[in-house]
Amino acid sequence: MRNRIFLPCALLAALLPGLAGAEPVTIRAADNEMTAAFGNVPKPVPLNEMITLQLTLSHSGAPVEAKSVEITGQRLYSKNGLPTAPSISATGQPGGWRIEGLRFHISGPWRLTLRITSATGVSEIVLPLEVK
Repeated sequence: MRNRIFLPCALLAALLPGLAGAEPVTIRAADNEMTAAFGNVPKPVPLNEMITLQLTLSHSGAPVEAKSVEITGQRLYSKNGLPTAPSISATGQPGGWRIEGLRFHISGPWRLTLRITSATGVSEIVLPLEVK
């Protein structure tokens, strides 16, 4: 089962004022209630700087033990992808993951797509970002 969620950048900005270190960005996939909570998302995302994101996955309030998490990134309205190959590793905390080695080389709107495989199926969660 594939679920796809996309929150427009404007909606995300309206929901999360002062994001710089305040609250994590939380996105839910509607069909199976998979939730991805991203911590420490910079706003705006800096251009040509390496960043690391914290990620916590849950399903119906319980941590998800994902079998795999894959990440891709694409700049909206173009074919530009990520210039780096981010690594994703489990943190040892229930449902916790760390995404390292993210760098954006072109300013503008981007989206990170996570493909999460777990016992409940496959979910796709999209995190919109503004790079400046």
